[in-house]
Formats: sequence, structure tokens, C-alpha cells
Amino acid sequence: PVTSDTSKIAIEAGLGLGETIVSGSVTPDTYIVDKDGLKISKKEVASQEWKLVRSEGGESKEANVKVALTPEEQAQQKISDEDIIALAKIGKRLEDWYQFPQDIEWAKEDEQIFIVQTRPVTTIKEMGVEAKLEIDAPVLLSGAPASPGVAYGPVKIVPDPSMIDKVLKGDVLVAEMTTPDFVPAMKRAVAIVTDRGGRTAHAAIVSRELGIPCIVGSEKAT
Repeated sequence: PVTSDTSKIAIEAGLGLGETIVSGSVTPDTYIVDKDGLKISKKEVASQEWKLVRSEGGESKEANVKVALTPEEQAQQKISDEDIIALAKIGKRLEDWYQFPQDIEWAKEDEQIFIVQTRPVTTIKEMGVEAKLEIDAPVLLSGAPASPGVAYGPVKIVPDPSMIDKVLKGDVLVAEMTTPDFVPAMKRAVAIVTDRGGRTAHAAIVSRELGIPCIVGSEKAT
């Protein structure tokens, strides 16, 4: 969904419950697989300090608890290469069935992969020849590209959604992560940068829908 390159499959993975990836509260691993031949072409292994798990006997969302990960767990690749290829094969089958690239939610438990949801990717654009823009400026920050583009404007750091009114039309919104409460400010912003999250986090998805540039997982933007 980021590059509109339909020859690739992008897979994100994190430890624990998947809501942390959707919310952007953790930065997941990202794996890129070539559809032709199902070969892994790229891996981005992110450090994950904690995971969210369901407490024993818990039946509500509030029962979920944070569990700290060991240094070894934080640095490890979240799923095996075999699982990456297995997920890519499932993704291809679903795309073939629906005749359109799919945004798929999945989970793994007890060595079994489950498909939770699939829906069409709504932000794919026709790929054309892109002009290369030469920018003569130092790189102050980097992260994962979540929505392409170039923008500039006053930077507004928003540590909490109660402060979104400080973001004016034409500003660059910078936050640890975004939630639906940030959407009014996101609509006024010309670009978005977050500390955490991946290409399927809230900030990334909304930015692509709005058609504005977005960088996620920068770790120290705020």
C-alpha cells in the first residue's frame, strides 16, 4: 500500500496481541516478499520492548496486560522465514480469489496461522515514472516510509490528543503515535511523523487515505 508495487507482498509481525500494531504503540517487523517465486527480498527487524497479552481468566479488553520482553526477545525476528513464506502464499491465494490486492489481518497461536480479516487495499495508485527530487539539507530524522510524498511546514509536537488544537492548517504533526482522536489535526496537517508504529498503524493508514506524507517508527521525533 505504500509504494503501490503489486509485485511485492508486505508482512508485518509483532509479539503479543495484534492491537498494538494497529494502534502504533509498538513498531513491528516488516518483511517484503517477491510474489514471483515467493522469495524474501527484505527484512526490517524492529526492537520490541513489551507485548500485550490476555490475562488469565480475563474476558474484557481491559483485562489485557503488558509484559516486558527480555533483551533477547526484543531483538529477535518475530516469526520464522517459513512462516513468512506461508503467509505470503495465503496472501496470494486471497488476492487471486478476490481479484484484487488484499489488506489481511492474521494471528498465530499454537504453531497455527489464523486469518482474522481480509479487505481490499484502497490506496493503490497507478505506478508511473517518478521525478527524483534533490533536497540539499541534512537528514535530521529517519523512520519507515508509510505514505509517500514531500512536504514542509511548521512542526507541531503533540504529546496528547487533548492538544490537537495547536496543529494549524499547513503544519507538520509530530506525535508518539496517533489514535482516532488525532484525526481532526491530521486533516489539517501537511505531513505526519510518529515515534512508533509500522506501515499498517493508524497514522500510516489515515495518511495514505488523506494523501499526505507520513514517516512512522522514527523512535525519537518527539
